[in-house]
Amino acid sequence: MNSHYQNRVLGYFSSIAIANDFDVEIFVGKPQGLEIRSKEGLFAKVLTEVNSFGKLYIRMEEGFIPNHRPHIIIHTHVLNSLYIRNTVSASVLDIKGQHFSFEGTDTSQSNLIGHVENFKINMFGSAKLNAIELEAKNISVSCNHTSQIRLFAHNTIAGSAYGRSYLHYKGNPELAIFNAGQSFISAL
Repeated sequence: MNSHYQNRVLGYFSSIAIANDFDVEIFVGKPQGLEIRSKEGLFAKVLTEVNSFGKLYIRMEEGFIPNHRPHIIIHTHVLNSLYIRNTVSASVLDIKGQHFSFEGTDTSQSNLIGHVENFKINMFGSAKLNAIELEAKNISVSCNHTSQIRLFAHNTIAGSAYGRSYLHYKGNPELAIFNAGQSFISAL
């Protein structure tokens, strides 16, 4: 089966929100751009928009379900936040800066790599986050349901764990986590 490619020109963005059923690679510190790769010609069904606050939204047209998962490659100068949901699978390389926020919901999966001072995380559903290679000084976390998180913190991890979530961490941080339900928190 042939692969189809499309490049899109976008306005400036520093935050990204992605929904539906995509495999995504994000490269931080590169000239800005977006490429869609697909085994089917569905480009008109993939909607991209940058709002006036600099947030890039990516989703499928309402009601459309592809036969094959599209692959999206994003290059951006800076990334301050990432929000993913549904069955999105995202990898982000070279995150840098003072603050980075992440939210994962449903059955989304993410791998994050880089260095930040402060890292804020919200996880819901059965989302999975592997941020063991994202070194952070301080982490604020809220995880719910059956979410699974792997982190690397130097100074502190603070927040809450509800339901039956799993939080595993690397480093020797001070912990201040309210644990409700049957959540599991442990060092790696």
